Amino acid sequence: MANDLVLKNLNLKEKIQNASLLITGEGKIDSQTLDGKTIMGLAKLSSRHKVKTIVIAGCLGEGYEKILDFGIDIVFDCTPINKSFLHLKLHAKQNLEHTSTNIAKCLKMNLS
Repeated sequence: MANDLVLKNLNLKEKIQNASLLITGEGKIDSQTLDGKTIMGLAKLSSRHKVKTIVIAGCLGEGYEKILDFGIDIVFDCTPINKSFLHLKLHAKQNLEHTSTNIAKCLKMNLS
């Protein structure tokens, strides 16, 4: 499977087993994500090593919540509601930064 190749070539097994948190991303998460996208391989590894896993998605589609049963702890999307595709494309970096900043603030609050 393609995700196995990615995991192996990046030595992610070794990196994840020594991690306390994994943050990863995907363009779109929906029910098809279970069919072999790389985040599913990451979810298996992180679950095996008891590493909490956060996923940031460009958007969430129907059935996205199913990945929560496979080692993903939390899923965030970084797509504002009711914006055109052009707007989202032009502001993707800012939207990702905003979501990442909010996640970091939550993590900081949890550690304090």
